[in-house]
Amino acid sequence: DTFKALYGGAFRDPNLYELEYNDPGANTPNPNLRPEVVDTFEGIWDHQFKNGWSTTLDTYLWKMSDAMEDNVLPDGSVQTQNVGTLWANGVEAEADRRWSNGASFRAYASYNQAESDGNSLTHSPNWIVGVSTAIEICKNTFLSIEPQIVAPMKSSLGTYTSPSFVTNIVLTSRDFIPGWTIQVGAYNAFSNSARLPGEGPGNQYQPTLNYPEITYLFSLSHRF
Repeated sequence: DTFKALYGGAFRDPNLYELEYNDPGANTPNPNLRPEVVDTFEGIWDHQFKNGWSTTLDTYLWKMSDAMEDNVLPDGSVQTQNVGTLWANGVEAEADRRWSNGASFRAYASYNQAESDGNSLTHSPNWIVGVSTAIEICKNTFLSIEPQIVAPMKSSLGTYTSPSFVTNIVLTSRDFIPGWTIQVGAYNAFSNSARLPGEGPGNQYQPTLNYPEITYLFSLSHRF
């Protein structure tokens, strides 16, 4: 068993565009912007079983102070402002195993809550569940299948997407031809079952958007 307690801190200063750029009717500068500051607290429990399986349980609390966000002013221009404090917390669990022939299996799930002033954040799913498995189909050749289900997400228009089903399928062959690795993949294989939330006024008005269409990738590499 391994137990970890972690703390992280980060910040982002406003850039010159946010501080100084003036374009009447389009953009209003804000010289009084303060940096965003992030604090993260995390606790992790890893357990290694004798039969090769391992599990991880992770819980975290994330806080962003003086979060910056674009707001539309009465004259129609956009101004970046410090809007308050954002919070996120959640739990993540994972189980995985690797076999001596290179095959592997991984299952994971997470439950998360992200909010600002008691309101849930847009584009932030409450849960994600997925599996990743690599199966040897012949010597040094593996088929990897990675299905994932993403919870409904809230759009800037206040509407919600349906749960999204995203799957990647990748075939990898190492040393089938000595020294060469061949990889062929189909990413987002079921693109018609995956949706993203719309952005709202100023960007587009659709309540939901399609994920990018299915993408195919082929690579050939040589090890000297």
